[in-house]
Amino acid sequence: MRRFALPLAIGLVLVACKKPPPPPTPEEELAPLPKAPPPAPKAETPHRCAPLSSESPFVLGPTDTGRTPALKVAPAGSEPGQQDDSLPFAAEVGEGVAWSDGFAVGAIHESESSHSMSVVVLDKTGHGGKVIPLGTAHGDIEPPRVTARGATILAGVLSPGLNGRSLRLAKIEAGNVTLGATILQKSDESQVFDIGLGEKKGIAVWDEDGPSTGIIQASTFDAANASNATTPRTISPPGVDAESPRLAARPGGGYWLAYIAQRAGL
Repeated sequence: MRRFALPLAIGLVLVACKKPPPPPTPEEELAPLPKAPPPAPKAETPHRCAPLSSESPFVLGPTDTGRTPALKVAPAGSEPGQQDDSLPFAAEVGEGVAWSDGFAVGAIHESESSHSMSVVVLDKTGHGGKVIPLGTAHGDIEPPRVTARGATILAGVLSPGLNGRSLRLAKIEAGNVTLGATILQKSDESQVFDIGLGEKKGIAVWDEDGPSTGIIQASTFDAANASNATTPRTISPPGVDAESPRLAARPGGGYWLAYIAQRAGL
């Protein structure tokens, strides 16, 4: 009899361990479920560009004053928000540069009777806009390209011609324009050019069609008055199809030249 007592006791203990939990009471069944904790607030990403003030933006108007043109009354029967075709077209702007007094950018915009080429300057806060006219825009050309050194701005303006294009240089100091050299270019599809202004010399580079491939041409001029331009010379290697030149000033003087190149036959 004693041999069977121990296994029976162990079996009873195992059954007792598997006993199901007691059913919930009525109070526990009616209790509300615990609320999930609120999500952590997301950190607001700062804007990369923010307006400096709530003032009205600078606008290239039809009178080249930089002020918004007077609003015109819409014709009777026109739908709300309908565009008035008599208003001028939007201005086209090029790349901007920083100079000692603020910022400058080349633009083509409507004037009283034609499209005008201008350089627009703003102060360091983005206010005080002034329009410096460079003449009438002829043909389908890009806006003026600008570069700067200290308080001097140099602008390059393209003009179409009978046997090609001309690159006209203009120096701007204290709002006054001094016309400089005119550099002749061959006529092709590309209008890409770049200019740089050093302490004593300036440089202009552009691409044009060579005998068999595209080439990069360069001309230097006196920085004092943007005059006395040298005869254009090819600076891209032979056998390389080159286009789209860009200049970058070197800290120790001179310039780096970058362009797109493809070897002939590739």
